[in-house]
Amino acid sequence: MSESRQGERHIRDHKPSPINPLPATYEANYRLLICLTAAPESIPQYARLFGEDGMGLKVEVVERCRYTTTLELTHCFQMTDHYLTDPAMKVRIYHDARLVEVLGCRNQHRFHAIRPFMKSNTPFLTQKRQVNAFLKEWLSYCLQQRYRLGDEACSKPL
Repeated sequence: MSESRQGERHIRDHKPSPINPLPATYEANYRLLICLTAAPESIPQYARLFGEDGMGLKVEVVERCRYTTTLELTHCFQMTDHYLTDPAMKVRIYHDARLVEVLGCRNQHRFHAIRPFMKSNTPFLTQKRQVNAFLKEWLSYCLQQRYRLGDEACSKPL
């Protein structure tokens, strides 16, 4: 086979790798969050989602704007005599673009399974990819455990 045909075949068979996988992760996070909470406009100021695992996911609307909503998500684990809240993330929903992006998260995690996602010495984009991938896993877990908005939607913090 001639050299030019080999080059053409290589180009034709080449599957481009995504330069930036973040937009796909943002889209997936939006779909997952919508499955858990319904429309972003209908999320109460303070709410709690409950799942089959017996835990709660606290959802607080931090800011509501025309095109975005910012939420604080905190998982609540009931211990013998107190609640342990970890992980905790602030996320922004972009309504028109249908994306969810992690804005920030607690750096000190009590669970060893979370720590690899939150290394402080990694480059910014790598860290951003990791923390958004973690949100995707977290929301997927909540869906698997059938988390749903409870009757405890209220007008004050939980």
